[in-house]
Amino acid sequence: MNRLLVVLLALAMAVGCAPSQPSGIAPGGSSQAPATLKRIVMGILDEPNLLQGGLSQRGGSEFQELAHAGLVQPGGEGDPIVQLAEAVPTTDNGLWQVFPDGSMRTTWTLREGALWQDGVPLTTDDLLFSAQVVRDDDVPIRKSPGYAAIVSINAVDARTISVDWKAPFIQADALFSRNLVQAMPKHLAEDAYNASKTTFLDLPLWKNEFVGAGPFKIKQWEPGSLAVLSAFDSYVMGRPKLDEIEDRFFSDANVMVTSLLAGAIEITGGRGLTLADVSTLTTQWRVGEVRYPQVGWIQMHPQFTNPDPPVIGDVRFRKALMYAMDRQAMADTLQFGLVGVAQPWLSPEDPRFEAVKPSLVSYEYDPARAMQMIEGLGYTRVAEGLFQDKAGRPLSVEARSIPSDLYQSAMLAVANYWQKSGVGVTTVPIPAQRTTDIAYRATRPGFEVLQQPTDPQNLSLFRIANVPRPENNYRGPTGPNYMDKDYDDLVGKYFATIPAAERTQVLAQILHQVSDQLILMPLFYTTEPSAVSTRIRGVPVKKPLNVTTWNAAQWDIA
Repeated sequence: MNRLLVVLLALAMAVGCAPSQPSGIAPGGSSQAPATLKRIVMGILDEPNLLQGGLSQRGGSEFQELAHAGLVQPGGEGDPIVQLAEAVPTTDNGLWQVFPDGSMRTTWTLREGALWQDGVPLTTDDLLFSAQVVRDDDVPIRKSPGYAAIVSINAVDARTISVDWKAPFIQADALFSRNLVQAMPKHLAEDAYNASKTTFLDLPLWKNEFVGAGPFKIKQWEPGSLAVLSAFDSYVMGRPKLDEIEDRFFSDANVMVTSLLAGAIEITGGRGLTLADVSTLTTQWRVGEVRYPQVGWIQMHPQFTNPDPPVIGDVRFRKALMYAMDRQAMADTLQFGLVGVAQPWLSPEDPRFEAVKPSLVSYEYDPARAMQMIEGLGYTRVAEGLFQDKAGRPLSVEARSIPSDLYQSAMLAVANYWQKSGVGVTTVPIPAQRTTDIAYRATRPGFEVLQQPTDPQNLSLFRIANVPRPENNYRGPTGPNYMDKDYDDLVGKYFATIPAAERTQVLAQILHQVSDQLILMPLFYTTEPSAVSTRIRGVPVKKPLNVTTWNAAQWDIA
């Protein structure tokens, strides 16, 4: 009996002294999981929606890449990466045909053995159903401009599908990917779609009851708290190396950073962390590293529809405002000197940047020149240092920003520089409850601070058809409301030019017009820090797909 007691005491001491690791954190912080389980804990800001991941949820795209898979993964600056399909359509392999009249045909074949996570085979019936849903105007889902160019989608057999296009579209090789709406399980979603199209996006199927085709499947979901994903053994690309990934949902970045320092999570995913948030990590977090990928650019969106004052519509005034700002100082202050002055749409790291650089119009910091240009527009500077027009009315503009520390800091910095150059500025923080009020934001009188990814694919958002206005019930993205046929035609040509070299030439023309006419007024590039424990292997330093988890099936732990 004494020997048994000694053994039990020794075991208890061993367990009590053993170091705790995030891999042993059980869902919700309960008892430890088996020591042999390969498990990591990730933190993201916001609870994701799997059907439209990445649209508004910070971390939505990261979560979607874990739970679902497309025919391909979006390629960002490079070619798409094959996933559920056997091959990416190209003109070289004959799966992407471009005909003399501009029409096209792309052909896809699903990998043999592709399954939904409930064991049902994924077939072309699912793809046909998904295309039907996304092209249905009664379903309030994001519409890619590419779907408007589709004439028909036909199933050749259970694994092969052909798509006929009435016009060229450069993202035709990324159909049924995260960028163009993922495949949906027809056997689970069709009845709900037929019953109510307007509530289709609210289905539990897109959250806690999600069934995808990706490397990890939903094991547990606690609304507002966390989701646990386990390895999908039958994932067509091969079982993931990790057994489980727990995703914890945070509404506050400071709490997420505190959780990193406490060892409760060991990797972050998605947008939302600021440089100020992670400042303590760089000195106090000993078990991982903070990374600073360049992900976007901050810009001012001028109003082109009935601006107030009307001089905002004069490019000479917008150029004066550009010369009035020390944008490098903004980058040094607000992004800790990790980035530089922005150029429209492209990052200097983009392989196309050097080719388009000669077409870009630059604006060096020159406040004296700015004030001289404003005087040339008929304004006079008075004793208070501000300009007024011939009728004695002060020259003043409005600048808005959504509730974001970075955006509002940029807005205040811009206002400071403009006021020093004699232009009055009224700053307006947009109330949180009005951030989704497109009519309110589209009818602003002056400027709004916004961020865009360094990806020209988003050029399509600013075409005339997408400008929110009364005629379309203000449906469309928030932007400059710029409506110019020549610009619109160039953007249309960009998305219709298949050869890469020729497409880059068109892009150079577009970016010249953007920078010369200041359709968008670039400020500085942005970095969104992420944190990863040194225990986790295989997490890419850069984000070639703008999503950290794109290769999570290959992650492992030391």
